[in-house]
Amino acid sequence: MDDRQTLHVTKLIARFLFITTDWAEAEAAAIPSSYPFSRIDKNLIRFNNEYIFTHKSEGKLMPRTKEQFEEMRNATREKIQEAAMQLFVQKGFGSTNVQAIADLAGISIGLLYRHYKTKEQLFSELVEFSLAGIRAVTDLFGLDESPKKLIGQFVSEVYNDMITGEQLANLLILMSQSFFSGEANLKQNEIAELNGKMLHSTAELIKRGQELGEFHSGNPHEMAIYFYSAIHGLAVMKITLKDSFTMPSSSILTAFLYKEGE
Repeated sequence: MDDRQTLHVTKLIARFLFITTDWAEAEAAAIPSSYPFSRIDKNLIRFNNEYIFTHKSEGKLMPRTKEQFEEMRNATREKIQEAAMQLFVQKGFGSTNVQAIADLAGISIGLLYRHYKTKEQLFSELVEFSLAGIRAVTDLFGLDESPKKLIGQFVSEVYNDMITGEQLANLLILMSQSFFSGEANLKQNEIAELNGKMLHSTAELIKRGQELGEFHSGNPHEMAIYFYSAIHGLAVMKITLKDSFTMPSSSILTAFLYKEGE
């Protein structure tokens, strides 16, 4: 078998092992023991930028395990999500095409379509991430613990997320886009409902903190709106200013709530 035939057979095997969703079927693929793996450079045994084989003992190349394939798929899915989120925020849903997402993720468009059949499906999944975050905040603020402690915990998480990356900022902006985007009409009611619940739970938490003497007096609902407006505004500024953005300290975010000297 010459080098050209070797590469051709390698690609066929790699394609079969990667595409099949039935692991038993993949394992049943008979690969002759005489197949000259030693003649093939590791970089050639790839399909859509993902290695199909991995080195094992005695210098032999063996198929990846089911767990390794799952890790590869999850890693690829995360790359697609991160690339899509960045482009949706920067260009908007309508101006972002699937090829641009694949290019930014560093994969082929064919591999992207194995994970997401449409751009709408990908956008919808990212919106679901945002909705899950809103549910988590609503649940957090409903706990029977010190309001000051709960607010402090949430602000600390926001601060850390904002200084370590762009995911939170992108999700906040994506949430706004999803509400006004024509592609997200089916989720508009759910977004509005969950946002309303989160705002209500925050206002109730502030009210409870005021009754306990932990927070300044004032209209709890107005204070809750101010709180989230500040966070959302910071997200927009982070994406807009890029490297010149400086995240305010946690104490600044809570200064309107905490009494002087606390």
